[in-house]
Amino acid sequence: MTWLGGLKVFVRLGFNVIKCFNTITSFSWVLMSLSVLIQLLMLIASTAAIIVSACMSRKSILASLKMVKEQNQIQMFAEYTKRFQEIIMNMPKSVYEDCDEVNDDVLRYMQLYFNLCSEEFDLWTKDAISPDVWEKWLSGIKLTMNRPVYRKAWSLEKENYSMNTVFVEFLDACIDNKK
Repeated sequence: MTWLGGLKVFVRLGFNVIKCFNTITSFSWVLMSLSVLIQLLMLIASTAAIIVSACMSRKSILASLKMVKEQNQIQMFAEYTKRFQEIIMNMPKSVYEDCDEVNDDVLRYMQLYFNLCSEEFDLWTKDAISPDVWEKWLSGIKLTMNRPVYRKAWSLEKENYSMNTVFVEFLDACIDNKK
């Protein structure tokens, strides 16, 4: 083997080593790319899981909030019904005997009734009660306010509500002036 022949073998061997290194490097690049791809897919899958979980949590939270709101409305309705019943039960009997005399005793309970009506009206204007509840309360208010003794008491008490003109207008509109 001549010096030149040795050089050829060495060069050929060098090219083969470089070829082999390139093959190893590209294989390693493929493995590395595959690893990065797997990590990327795992990241996408976990992000999708988080988004789905967040959406489900949002729906769950909204459903819980709706249920709490409904429970609060039921509790509020029960509380206002109880207050109404206490006022009516303690109202002097003369009110129910078609007497239109408004003495201090009658006026005290009428004030409680008007305050209750004012609070119910306020709840309605703030959408804190359902339309069904409001319709029940409204029909009761109209029926009650058209009794002579309530109309008379309202005419005496109306000025105490002058700061709440919207309520005054509302209660005035509930009274059928044809009676």
